[in-house]
Amino acid sequence: MPPHWRILATVVRMAILVIVAFCLVDNRATPVCSAEPANATNSSKFTEIIGRLDDDDFDVRERAVADLVDLSGNAAASDALAKAVRAALDRSDISFEARCRLDVLARHLPQIKLGFRGKITDEELDLLVVQLDGDTYASRVGAAARLASLVERADIACRVVERLRPLRRLPTLSRQTRERVESIWDHAQLVWLSSDPRTWQWPAVEQEQIDHWLDMLVRTLPPSPADASMEETRARLERQRRLAGRETAQAELLGLLVRDDLTARVKSAIDERLAGGRLDDDARQRLTELAAWARQWLSLESWTEHKVVNLVELPVGTPFQVTGAAKATLFDQVDERQARCVSDTGLPPGNYPVGVLFPHPSPLRSDWQYLIINLESPRARLAYHYRLKGDRDRRMTELSERTLARLIAEKRPLTHAEFIMLSSLDAHAVSRFAAKYLVTMGDPTPRDRQREESAGRGSPHASLCNLLVEIGTHEAVPGILAAIQAGKLPKPSAQSPADWPWAAVLAILATDPGPDADQILGGLLGRTNPLVLGSNILSDVGATAAAVLLDRHKVPLERFGLELVDDPLLAEFGGIGYRYNPPEMREKVLRWWQQQQAAPAAEGAKKQR
Repeated sequence: MPPHWRILATVVRMAILVIVAFCLVDNRATPVCSAEPANATNSSKFTEIIGRLDDDDFDVRERAVADLVDLSGNAAASDALAKAVRAALDRSDISFEARCRLDVLARHLPQIKLGFRGKITDEELDLLVVQLDGDTYASRVGAAARLASLVERADIACRVVERLRPLRRLPTLSRQTRERVESIWDHAQLVWLSSDPRTWQWPAVEQEQIDHWLDMLVRTLPPSPADASMEETRARLERQRRLAGRETAQAELLGLLVRDDLTARVKSAIDERLAGGRLDDDARQRLTELAAWARQWLSLESWTEHKVVNLVELPVGTPFQVTGAAKATLFDQVDERQARCVSDTGLPPGNYPVGVLFPHPSPLRSDWQYLIINLESPRARLAYHYRLKGDRDRRMTELSERTLARLIAEKRPLTHAEFIMLSSLDAHAVSRFAAKYLVTMGDPTPRDRQREESAGRGSPHASLCNLLVEIGTHEAVPGILAAIQAGKLPKPSAQSPADWPWAAVLAILATDPGPDADQILGGLLGRTNPLVLGSNILSDVGATAAAVLLDRHKVPLERFGLELVDDPLLAEFGGIGYRYNPPEMREKVLRWWQQQQAAPAAEGAKKQR
């Protein structure tokens, strides 16, 4: 084939790939072939189609892409297809072109992690590590994908870490390869550090190996060069080489120190070297830092706006002077449930929860939270460091889940500061919490209701529903409805005129409807209770439910006389309210909804005949 034809063929192929990607993103891909329901749930069929992505025939490859696009639009097949695509992406031998196409497809399928069972030989791991810096881009990316899936198992993570240690020290690695290696290294480290020691598969470590790394760390450094002579140049290079050796030895000793089965041995050997004397300042500092890892530590984080703004690690039982702080910080007791603060600039003395977020004690910093993490062992501390390098949004979700689970388990009313803290947590986690809290906890009666209301602190349950108007998701709706039915939520009054529970239900169904939205909205169409008492133009629950329901079905609201009520109290928090004009239109909407419900049943009966 002439060169210009090869170039043209390449351009056409890339254009088709872009078009296919656009179709996937837009979810309007035109099916090339129709898949039978039996094939939609047949994983071997998916595997066969995916295999055709590497066919020598260009038309066969394009037809396979079209078939996969068609199948991705089948809801019944999406999970099985996602598993097949994930399994293909986790292989190391798939071509770069096929991987690109499957990557695009995977973004529009359920996110699935495949559990791996079976034995992985040392030879297979060795080959994959070599391929990380292989001759072709496809082999490098494929090996990285395969290793990333394998290190989900702690026993394999240990073996991969051992193989990546020397590879990470190679100065000849390209930037792209080093980034792939570091990503796998970080995840493998976190997996084994967070796992049960009984699952580890480490090689035996002799005392001679520990002594070797200690010898390298304390080896005497040549004096700093005084001039630019050849002899001094050699001395400077030797000094740099030995400093690099100290870096390596320090990292290797830390890797041994964090193993529960070796902590005591390594700590004893380090203490012996420190007591022996004849160490320069650099070596002593490195050994002292390593010895400190064997102590119990804690981390004190300050959070605001979903991110960490300050973090300090503190030794337990020893005063620690934080830079810029007015006085030293001292926590003398820490376990998995609570920590006791004796002295700190920001926290008053007392007991504080561990592992969950809690509000800043000062009302002037109501949008700040603290988090205390117990770093009880070298392994826990190093795992924490790797966890900090991970997905920040995912960490916020996990922290929110733990924090709210603790509050539910304590079975007590939330404090005012804790209510404020909810707005800083993950919205989905808060909504799931609210669904339980509103049903299980009674609305506490304040000692002085008038004083609380004048300070802007009304019913705690109403305040929670008010917050859900702004940040709530569909997970909160069943709990709000159950609490309304059980009479656990306050009615609107002259002092608090907005019906925040119903306002929350309607605002959530308008923005995050969930799977049962139509059924819930249809059941509310007949309700006439106002959303705000005493307003000049009343909006009500039924009219607002009708507006949301009609909008979901792409029906113009004007057809049924629905008008948006511009109520400043609702609008301030993102709520919505509608009314009928004229009121007789309510019956027309009810009839429309009855027809909508009857249509599927009539269609089903027609098909049966």
